[in-house]
Amino acid sequence: MKYIAIVFIICSSLLIAGERTGTKYFLNAGLNYNMHTTDIKGFSGTENCCDGFTGGNFLDPTFGFGMELAMGNLIFDLPASYVLQLNYNGLSSEYSEERLRGYKLSEFDKQPIMVEHQLNPTIKLLSIGNSIYSELFSGFSFGLGADIGFVMTSDYSQNEIALSPNDFTFSNGSREINTGEGTIKEMNSLIVSLFAGIRYDLYDFNDWTIRPEVKYNYIPGSLLDGKDLFATQLSGSISFVYNMTSPEPKAPAPPPQPEPKEIEEVVVAPAPPYIHVNLTLKDDKGNEIKDGQKLTIPISVYETKQEYALRPVVFFDSADYNYKKYNIESFTNSDFDVQTEMINSIARKMKEDKSLTLTLTTYDLGDEPKNMPEERLYNIEQKLKDDGVDLSRVKDKTLTVDKDFKYNELKEEYRKVEFALSDNSELIKSIYEIDSRIEFDKMSFTPKTNINSSEDEYYREANLYVNENPTKKENKDFTFTIDDSYTKEFEKNEPVKFNYISNAEVSGIYSAANVSFTVAPTVKNVNQTINTINDGTKTTEQHILAYTEFDKSSFKSVDQDVLKLVRKALEQNRKVTIFASTDNLGNEEYNKALAERRANTAKSIIGGNSNNLQVIYPEQYLFSNEHPYGRMLNRAIVVRIDK
Repeated sequence: MKYIAIVFIICSSLLIAGERTGTKYFLNAGLNYNMHTTDIKGFSGTENCCDGFTGGNFLDPTFGFGMELAMGNLIFDLPASYVLQLNYNGLSSEYSEERLRGYKLSEFDKQPIMVEHQLNPTIKLLSIGNSIYSELFSGFSFGLGADIGFVMTSDYSQNEIALSPNDFTFSNGSREINTGEGTIKEMNSLIVSLFAGIRYDLYDFNDWTIRPEVKYNYIPGSLLDGKDLFATQLSGSISFVYNMTSPEPKAPAPPPQPEPKEIEEVVVAPAPPYIHVNLTLKDDKGNEIKDGQKLTIPISVYETKQEYALRPVVFFDSADYNYKKYNIESFTNSDFDVQTEMINSIARKMKEDKSLTLTLTTYDLGDEPKNMPEERLYNIEQKLKDDGVDLSRVKDKTLTVDKDFKYNELKEEYRKVEFALSDNSELIKSIYEIDSRIEFDKMSFTPKTNINSSEDEYYREANLYVNENPTKKENKDFTFTIDDSYTKEFEKNEPVKFNYISNAEVSGIYSAANVSFTVAPTVKNVNQTINTINDGTKTTEQHILAYTEFDKSSFKSVDQDVLKLVRKALEQNRKVTIFASTDNLGNEEYNKALAERRANTAKSIIGGNSNNLQVIYPEQYLFSNEHPYGRMLNRAIVVRIDK
């Protein structure tokens, strides 16, 4: 940068002296067509599924400025000029390769898994170019030169996207994996290149010229340290050239004129103007608000929560060591993953009670890679560790399963890890807040400004600031209201500062007055609704009362808290509905009879003989039967209690 500044100063000095002509300054902008060739698989710190890339092409902007000095006739007695240019140069690209990732196996066939692996390096240079151009004929020039580029930005982003089959997802439950971004650590900080170019002076007007230009830029050597990444550029740009000419000679100074005699004049200064502003502020009840006063505003909090008793188990897909993430939003009215939430709940419970220990149990069916059970246990333990659990309190074991299954779905349900706490907890309570809002009564404030001035006309202004931020401005007083628009401010549970300023000015004399006060939220009451469902006609609470096993009507585990809620609701003559269902294994007639037996078991443990207790056998499944978690929930007893 110092070199460029020195050259520009010297050349400008020569021009000002009026002794040199033929100097030009220019601005240019255009596009680079970047052509990369490489065999890299990725950059440091990234994962990659497949073979290396072959390269890619990309359009990147370039812009800069420079100067041109006429050098007389040089090569072949042609007019030549020296060009010095500073450019912001884009050298980015995009690589994309389609690869075979593996095969998706099903019962009768296998489908190839095709992915698109993308790697996008973003490289920006600040380059200094030196070149010599010779004018071949009028307006058309050919030039050769060299660039020294300093790397300003060298970042990358990458991902792998599943192309086929359409229903394939990676272990993270998404069709995209190995996403990442960062800095290209191998990037050389200095890039040297050689270029050849042609240009044409297309249009001249006054001292300006419009000049299109095309250059081919060759970079010898790799852009990376220790890896092969080669690049060339084809650039097209438009330059706006200013042609400097010798300055015209200055006109001679006029001859001196005799100074006129001063006439003394006595001026009587008028009295200076004055202005004074006085401000009062009152609330909607007529109370005056003092500067620095602290007010409070009562708020009501409304919280909507989901609370469910979850089975201490997580399920896996075949040959997958990461547990499956299930979203049962249709039931819970929230989008959290129930398996992750169950693990988080166990971690919270173990952190609250340091005496608890945990045993993890998984099963080896003999049809997966040998180390699959150990990998599943390891991943669960690492999740617990990330949640703050001391792994010295966690044990694990693997049981071998060697039996025939009536249905393949039952075999898939053994691909799981079970959690057994030392307090023999059969169910894990999970509370998830899905909505929270506040309500408060409006507060209005009315200002009144009195202005005392020696002039009838003056400028005045009123401003409102909230937490030091300007909110409203008018040329007269205005009433302002604390309403729903301040909800986000009060949700922070911090005081909000209001500052009303009234000012006036006359003939450069300024006067102002202000009232500053704070409003702090105070919780008046908290209203909670748990597991609430509103179908437009009535509002109910939804709970899981009990879990059963496949083909069983007896209960594996019962939520005692929900059982108490049901009994209390019946004592209060509120309606309770039992939803008894099954999975989709077996024939319809058998499953209907099984659902009736489960309903009878539910009525038996509830007890009593209330007319407000009814049973529904839903025609549609509450949950999906396409995965083990949904089938487990379809075997459960769900109850809804009228509010």
